[in-house]
Formats: sequence, structure tokens, C-alpha cells
Amino acid sequence: MAKNIVLGIDLGTTSVKLCLVDQEDREVVYTTTVATNAGVPSDDENGSEQSVPLILQAVQKAFLDLPDRYKSRIKAIGVCGQMHGCVLWRSGSGWKIDKESKNPIQIVDCSHLYTWQDGRCDINFLQDLPASQSTVKIATGFGCVTLFWLLRNRPEIIHQFNRAATIQDFLVCILCNTDEVVMSSQNAASWGYYDTIRNCWETEM
Repeated sequence: MAKNIVLGIDLGTTSVKLCLVDQEDREVVYTTTVATNAGVPSDDENGSEQSVPLILQAVQKAFLDLPDRYKSRIKAIGVCGQMHGCVLWRSGSGWKIDKESKNPIQIVDCSHLYTWQDGRCDINFLQDLPASQSTVKIATGFGCVTLFWLLRNRPEIIHQFNRAATIQDFLVCILCNTDEVVMSSQNAASWGYYDTIRNCWETEM
């Protein structure tokens, strides 16, 4: 009897990595890595941005590289990726699925990925932000900090969209065909303004 396989996806800063693990004996049976080459010019001299379509193309290329004998046995998918970063999109129009295409996931309307390496928020900006009670000290590159910067300096970008998440959470939304973002406590903590003791966002400041 064929054994079930778990697919692991890691959306890294420079590459996408996939691995297949035998669910029963936890043996890694296959791995592959695809470079994203996703860096794009930033609208700020200290910014760090990446193309979301290029990242998703790398994911799909990596999946196509998987041996066919394993694909039908995949029973679960685990996703991780670069923390802190932020991508925005509008509900209902962030992506579309074309099953006839070689790359069925097609990004339609989303922002660049503002990565964890983004340095646009200097010390003066950080000190002017609302105080956080979290045990995780906020820093430039954190998702919520980037959103504050965009709200103050690029409001036209913020007003285009009504969803935001890490790049790995965005991929999960696509795979599950939902615009309802579900973020792990680890990813939430990496965004800042997340109470890791009570496991909730700091909504009152």
C-alpha cells in the first residue's frame, strides 16, 4: 500500500524549498530548491521589496519538479517562510486560478512583498509609533511597522487594499481559496503589536 506524503513548502528570502516526507516513518524522500530572483526596485532608498508573482512562479516550478509518483500521495501541506515581511491585496481580486495554465496560480492585484530586510523605518519613526506592550520589541521590517509607514507616507497604497499578511500566509490563502487570513502566533509576533502572553493583537493603543 502506498504511503501518505506530507509536502513542506519554505518561502525563503532568495529561494523556495520543497520537501516530501513519508508520513509514517518521517523519512525525507525528496527535496528541491528554486531561486526566486524576485528582488525589485523599492520606492524608498532604504527599502527592500520583492515581486510576489516571481515568488509564486518559483513555487509552481518547484511543484512541477516533484516526481509524479509522489504527487497523488500528498495528504497534507505545511508552509513556512520569511518572517516579518508584509504583502497587501484586495479581497476577491488578489489572484485567480487557471487550471489549464502551466502556472495555474496567477497573481492579479497585490503589492510588492516588503521584506524583513526593509530599512525605511528609522529610529525617529519607530520612536513616534504607539507604544507596544509586547515582549517583542518592534523594529523596521516588521509587518505592522511597515503598515504604519505606508499609512503615513504612501496612503494611496494602503487604500488600494484591504488584506495584509506574510508571504507564506498569502500562499496559504491561495491554496485554501480564501481571503480570510489565518496567521500563526509566531508570524504574528514577528509583525509586532502582538501580545504573546494573551495570544492576541494589541488593538487598543
